[in-house]
Amino acid sequence: MKNEIITSSSNSIVKTFRAISDNRTAMKKGLHLVEGIHSVQEYLLHAAESLECIIVAADSIERNDVLEIMGLASAASVRIHVAETRLVNSIATAKKLETCIGLGKNRIHDLNDLGKILSADASSLFPVFVLWIHGISNPANLGAIYRLSRAVGARTVILSGNHVFAFSPQAVRASQGASCRVSIVSGGIETEPVFRELHKLKIPVHATVAREGSTPWQLNLKESACLMFGPESQGLSGEDVSKAQGRVTIPMVNETESLSIVQAVTAMGYEMLRQNLKGNCGVSSEK
Repeated sequence: MKNEIITSSSNSIVKTFRAISDNRTAMKKGLHLVEGIHSVQEYLLHAAESLECIIVAADSIERNDVLEIMGLASAASVRIHVAETRLVNSIATAKKLETCIGLGKNRIHDLNDLGKILSADASSLFPVFVLWIHGISNPANLGAIYRLSRAVGARTVILSGNHVFAFSPQAVRASQGASCRVSIVSGGIETEPVFRELHKLKIPVHATVAREGSTPWQLNLKESACLMFGPESQGLSGEDVSKAQGRVTIPMVNETESLSIVQAVTAMGYEMLRQNLKGNCGVSSEK
C-alpha cells in the first residue's frame, strides 16, 4: 500500500517528532529520536520492538538503502510515514540532512533490575563486566561509551549523578545505533545505592583515579568487575573512591594531566578484552 505523503508542518506526526527533539519532552513522553539510515537500521535489526515508527523523506523512497529500511520496518510491523523532505529535515537536530528518522522508546532499567540483567547472558565467554559512569555531562561522549560498551562486552552501563539524558539526540547519534542494544541502568543521583547493589551481587568496584592507583594490567578482569568513572571536570569524589574495592590509574607520560572519559573507558575496556580473549577468539593476551 502506497504511503500518503505528509505535506504540512502542522501534521500531528511531524509535530510529535519535533516535540521529542526536546530532551525534557522526550523524557516525559518516554521517547527519543533515532536519526539517520544506519542508526534506524540497527534499531530495526536488533530491537525493532523499541521503535514506535519511522518517518522517511519523500525524495529518497526510491533509494535502495531506504527501500531496505522500509522493508525491515514493514516486516517488523513498525509504522512508516512519508513526508516532504523539507519536513523531515526540519525534525533533524543536526545540520546534516536526514532521509530517515525513527521514534524510539526510552528503555532505562531500574537499579533493582541489575541482577536480572547481569544474569541474562550466562553463556557469555567473558565474565560480568559493568561500566559505571557517574555525572557525565557530554551526550556525544555518552553515545561513544554505548558503542564502546558493545565492542568490549560490557553487560550494562550504569548512569548515576547529575547526568545528561540517556537518549538525547547527540548520544543516540554518537552511538551509531548501539543505544538500542545496551542495557542502561539508572542508578539515581546518589552513589550509595549502586555500591550496595553491586556489593549484594558480589561485583567489586574499581574506581578510576588520576594518581596512585593500580595499573590496569594489575587488575584481575578475568572475574566479575565494575569500573567506575567520574565526571571529566573533577573526577570521582574521595568518598566514592574510598567505597570502591580498588583504585586504578591509567599510566601517562609527558606530563599529561588526564584523559577524556571516552579515552579512559576505551583503555580499560580493551584491557578487559586483552585479559579474556586468550583461548576464546584465537587472539593472544600476551603483552
